[in-house]
Amino acid sequence: MVYQQTFRPDLDLVYTRFGTEVSLAEIRRCAVDTFRDQLYRPGMRELVDFRATVTADAQLGFRTLNEIHELQATWIRNLRRGGRVVLVATADLIFGLCRIYASLAEQPDLPINCCRDWRAACRLLDLDPGIELAVRSAEG
Repeated sequence: MVYQQTFRPDLDLVYTRFGTEVSLAEIRRCAVDTFRDQLYRPGMRELVDFRATVTADAQLGFRTLNEIHELQATWIRNLRRGGRVVLVATADLIFGLCRIYASLAEQPDLPINCCRDWRAACRLLDLDPGIELAVRSAEG
């Protein structure tokens, strides 16, 4: 699985789940395709699930995450405004990468939180931790 994504307008939520490995190409593609999807609405909450991810592309680091942030900068200012992003990761390396991205992308009107715990991530988005988030395969 590269990543799977579903848009839940009923929950005002985009849910993205990554597989066991994450590559720079996948992160870049997801960063752009989320906002291009016809189901995306400005300000939707986003839950990015890296709990299954244990390894990352060696190219992922501060420089490349900063490039991804710059790629998203216009969308972040215009489409994410008023939304909330929660990244959940359990592996130390992946959690660290999430923290780097959050520190680069967070703005006063866009809170970005990193969690190690699914329940805490769901609480931040006012979601039931037991919710079934049906996914469809991301196309690419």
